Amino acid sequence: MRTYKLKMNPLKYAFGVSAGNFLDFLVHHKGIEVDANKAKAILGARPPANKKELQSFLGKVNFLRRFIANLAKKTLAFSHLVKIKSDHEFKWEVCHQEAFDLLKKYLTNPPVLMPPMAGKPLKLYISASDLSIGCLLAQENDMGREQAIYYVSRKLNDETRYNSVEKLYLALYFAAIKLRHYLLPTEVFMIAQTDVIKYMLSKPILRGRQGKWILALIEYCLKYMPQKALKGQALADFLVEHPSTSVDLDLYEVNLVESEPWKLMFDGSKTDEGVGAGIVLIVPNKQMYQFAYQLKAQHVQSCNQAEYEALIIGLELAIEFRIRSLQVFGHSQLVIKQVLGEFKCVSGALEEYLTEVKWLTSFFDHITFTHRFRLENNEANEIAQAASELKIHKGAQKRVIRIQKRNFSALKNRCKNFLPILTLDVTEEDWRFPLIKYLSNPSEKSSRQVRFQALNYVIMGDDLFRKAHDGLTLLCIGKLDQMKAMVEAHEGICGAHQASDKMRWLINRGWAMDLIGQIFLASSKTHSYLLVWFTPTYHVNQGTVFNGDEIKEFAKEYGIQILNSSPYYAQANGQAEATNKIVKNTLEKMTEDNPRDWHNLLSEVLWAYRNSKRNSTGTTPHELVYGHDVVLL
Repeated sequence: MRTYKLKMNPLKYAFGVSAGNFLDFLVHHKGIEVDANKAKAILGARPPANKKELQSFLGKVNFLRRFIANLAKKTLAFSHLVKIKSDHEFKWEVCHQEAFDLLKKYLTNPPVLMPPMAGKPLKLYISASDLSIGCLLAQENDMGREQAIYYVSRKLNDETRYNSVEKLYLALYFAAIKLRHYLLPTEVFMIAQTDVIKYMLSKPILRGRQGKWILALIEYCLKYMPQKALKGQALADFLVEHPSTSVDLDLYEVNLVESEPWKLMFDGSKTDEGVGAGIVLIVPNKQMYQFAYQLKAQHVQSCNQAEYEALIIGLELAIEFRIRSLQVFGHSQLVIKQVLGEFKCVSGALEEYLTEVKWLTSFFDHITFTHRFRLENNEANEIAQAASELKIHKGAQKRVIRIQKRNFSALKNRCKNFLPILTLDVTEEDWRFPLIKYLSNPSEKSSRQVRFQALNYVIMGDDLFRKAHDGLTLLCIGKLDQMKAMVEAHEGICGAHQASDKMRWLINRGWAMDLIGQIFLASSKTHSYLLVWFTPTYHVNQGTVFNGDEIKEFAKEYGIQILNSSPYYAQANGQAEATNKIVKNTLEKMTEDNPRDWHNLLSEVLWAYRNSKRNSTGTTPHELVYGHDVVLL
């Protein structure tokens, strides 16, 4: 201080003291306490007579929020009074007085908090009720007793519609965001009613808010610890202050023993306006879940195919819910009778759907199919008609239906029957071993890289699958099976000879036609050669050279099925040119003032293009490649 000629005011600084007032909190060797003057301002407050006085009181309470367990629930009674308009009457009722007295009673003996100690693990208690979520961060002190570090809580708004497990996961996400500087450097034991991390990782597809939550939590070292394994005053106090809604294990637990079967009602609708699928899942306690999907018209050619699409989507949802016993109801007599084996399937298009349905039924311990009349299946019928954009008659009951778009067919790119049956009996040398180990028990310690990679994988049955960007699951195989797949891909006169990227696409997606253009060799008779090899089914683009009458007659004569799709090489279909055109136009708009600065803005334009949703795919190019949106760290 003398070197740099610094001076301090002796009235503002103190050295060598054992206790003192710091940032309006009393800090001493036992921990951090509420300042008596701050508590006195609340304990001596009178019941508010208007909205302004209530806001002033809640502001004082909010200053001490880290000391108050489940503050959101304690102040819930004041919510509507804070929102009243100036022209409305401020009415103080009995429920408000009870909440007011409860807060004052709690602050007569507030808890003593402790600062976190480095090198010791933390314990994070989370709880969720119908209207609020709460968390407690605690740690064992030098005496071996648990002591609170921080209380956090908040009121649920639109999140009240979440199920019990989603509310718990929201509480975990909320605590991680609020207490990030506490949780990030150390190991954290999460105490809750159920292992929500394992529940989220066991879902075949992570989409929407669940994908956002689990992606944000991969940077933390979290381990689940059940409440039954703990005994102590901290747990008892937390359960008293946070009476949570019991988690419905019949709905969310992986190892499920059901006393009554679930019910699944499905219906498909195809009109000139579009194609829709309606699914209704009914829990044994009569709770109902409704799903509406709008399908691509080019994937569904008939009403029967729409019915099968709805049935397959419903069975996939039931598998995702971990349902073991299911009763299926539908008004399509053809679909139900074909599944039961009473009707013979003579249509080649429906045969693939039937095979898919029979494969999905193997995931259930008990499943039945029953035909219903349309009026008895009215719930699913209305949802399907709404999804297909059919005009509802005036007498129908008006309600809000959330319709999701499904950009792929139920049969598109299925690869489950490509290889023989595989099991998860893998050794430590197998590349799948760390992923299987983490997904089987997420509470065990693992590297951040494995936790990040595991977001794209899921264990279903006895197999490990990778989640593709289009919502499908791709089977993961070991080294021995990889060699078998490569042999099958290369052997014979029709073996493929493409580069590594094309070979991977072929193994994942199936075979197609390959054609090398005209070859000019030295010939005395000036002959030209054209090399072509293909399988009984091949894919072509929309060019007339592939869809001409001669090609169609040739394919029909030899029993070859032609499927139209985008080409493997984007430049052959003008896609590269279209992309360059968008990038060029965007770059011209950004460089109007200084055209010579285009090379500095090119990276920003490419970033914007790769992270903007395309109308044709409904997602971003980045998500198509990596399976998830960009995460800024």
